[in-house]
Amino acid sequence: MPFPNQIRISCQQVLEEDGSFYSVQWADLPKTPGKELDCREVAQRYYRLLRRANLSLVRVAESETGAVFELWPLGHALLRFEKAVPDADEKGDTVALKISGGSLVQSGYQNRGELLFRVEECAGRQRVTLQLSGFFPRLLGNPPPSPMRRRFYSLTMGAFHKFLSIRFIRSLVRDAMGQAAAWKLDRVVVRGGKDI
Repeated sequence: MPFPNQIRISCQQVLEEDGSFYSVQWADLPKTPGKELDCREVAQRYYRLLRRANLSLVRVAESETGAVFELWPLGHALLRFEKAVPDADEKGDTVALKISGGSLVQSGYQNRGELLFRVEECAGRQRVTLQLSGFFPRLLGNPPPSPMRRRFYSLTMGAFHKFLSIRFIRSLVRDAMGQAAAWKLDRVVVRGGKDI
């Protein structure tokens, strides 16, 4: 039986037909006056969690031209993003970071994909969404990836990405609801593809 204040964390993570990786997670959080979230704050919180989850080995370096997820202390670019593109509409705001390269991206697919943060009004609540789309991971090899590569990615980078994304959304739930917040993971279908 669900808890009365239980928050549902919706998620999907698939390998799309074109060989790209798609992942989305969202939760509808209660609105607390004075504690509304905005996308830039949400993105900064994700960067801090990424650093903590990797024992500070992966850091985010931001500049006028974009952001880089780099391996510390080498400064090696794992993922490189163009400058964040903020957008707003009547429901909420979005920050999108277009992938422009890095050693985790399959060669030949450097300028595809994006990491997106969105905060929007949804039935009197704040929906916070984290989405990675159009990403061609190097570990999967050239599309279409073999079943062995797909399984390997699912057990390594795919599993880590899912863990980090859900942990991130859970941290937002905890902040909005308090330490005792109950949550439930809901698998949803937003796009077609093979689960990964």
